[in-house]
Amino acid sequence: MLAGEDNVSSNYVKLGYFPCSASGATVVLTTRVLEVYRVARLRCPRLAIQPFVKALCDIHGVPFRPYLSTQFSIAFDVYIATLAIVDARIKTTLRRDTPDWRLKNACPACMYKLEEEPPLLLPFLSTKDGNNSLKRWDRREREGDGTAGASKERADGRKVPGDYYLSREEVDSWGQDELEELMKGFTPDPAWHEEEDGCSDRWDNMKEHVTSKAWGMYEETGVFLSLCRHGFVLLIADMVRSGELAKYGFAVTNHLIKVLGEIAEGYDIG
Repeated sequence: MLAGEDNVSSNYVKLGYFPCSASGATVVLTTRVLEVYRVARLRCPRLAIQPFVKALCDIHGVPFRPYLSTQFSIAFDVYIATLAIVDARIKTTLRRDTPDWRLKNACPACMYKLEEEPPLLLPFLSTKDGNNSLKRWDRREREGDGTAGASKERADGRKVPGDYYLSREEVDSWGQDELEELMKGFTPDPAWHEEEDGCSDRWDNMKEHVTSKAWGMYEETGVFLSLCRHGFVLLIADMVRSGELAKYGFAVTNHLIKVLGEIAEGYDIG
């Protein structure tokens, strides 16, 4: 241990190890191993902890035990939380911690303007779409008749650090009931006829009565992503117990307009 330090866990971290418990730790994981798993999971989100730990066991020639996955999970959570704290402190030092600073500076090519640069007709271009490849099963008890019962999920109140993800509350504020309330004061263009536009019958993705039935078995069904035209991530909305509903697109667009002002978006709604 380092001289003058009372916290055993902090000493482990200074030496490049993350313990599996706050005190009396007998198992630690190296920072390098945790970083390898973090980067590997960014490239392959389906890489679970258990196969990674089994691979480590094979490398070290020891048999796998289920408790090893639990220990790795604890250390990895602490590692991720530590990285988030360090990142927040760096942003504070660089004065990049103001609200929406990251979004306003997400893409140098899109956001940075030169002196006396003539304004563009469309100052900012972006695109958005949903993806359902990141599903997470909603684990529930099974009733006697085979139907789903009470949830077996552990309550998790943690939030993703940073401002990439829109909160569920902000997304839900654009739900069907809320939109119907907003539309009460809307006056449509008298020259537009819905039955003649040829599009409404083909827009199946956004029909909530269709998508809500298909995704009820999942807690999370994917993400709704917004990108600038150079591929930088602007916003992410977590799709919860549903397919690609209208509220995700509305919430993303509303947030972008509120922060960036005038924008032009491309979206394949069909």
